[in-house]
Amino acid sequence: MKTFILVFFVLFLLLLVNVCLMAQVTVQNNGIAFTSATGVFYIKGALNNASGASFTNNGSVYISGDVTNDQSSMSAGAGT
Repeated sequence: MKTFILVFFVLFLLLLVNVCLMAQVTVQNNGIAFTSATGVFYIKGALNNASGASFTNNGSVYISGDVTNDQSSMSAGAGT
């Protein structure tokens, strides 16, 4: 019986950790984000690009949520 309770408790903790990890749905870019020509960047949630950050997309970017771009200047073609 103690083994069953221990196994149940461990499975419950693993489930709890999994639910907590799934709660993270926003990516915050405060530095440099770069997607190469063959790269794929997938975000299941939102993307926040800070004012001092740099985001360059030369590959494929998929974002299922909202995009907030506070980057002060973005060169032409960098976001396509």
